[in-house]
Amino acid sequence: NSGQTLVGSAPRKTAGSSGALQRAEITYIVRARRPCDFDNWNIKFLQDCLVAAGILDDDNWKVLSGRVISEKAHKKGEGITVVIEQI
Repeated sequence: NSGQTLVGSAPRKTAGSSGALQRAEITYIVRARRPCDFDNWNIKFLQDCLVAAGILDDDNWKVLSGRVISEKAHKKGEGITVVIEQI
């Protein structure tokens, strides 16, 4: 659900289970004072957490497509926004 925070882990859902997205696009919007190449951000663990929480069925290429948008931030504006859309 939009705006909810993942706290802890839920039991892993099985592939095709109800409630988990079977096909999704994930966008990471990374704001940093020193933007770097997208492959320098370690975001794999976030995808693993989404699978463990039952939000995604899996994080392989058949289920998940994604992109990283890097933006320049000023002083206290650093952070990562994760947008998940069903496709």
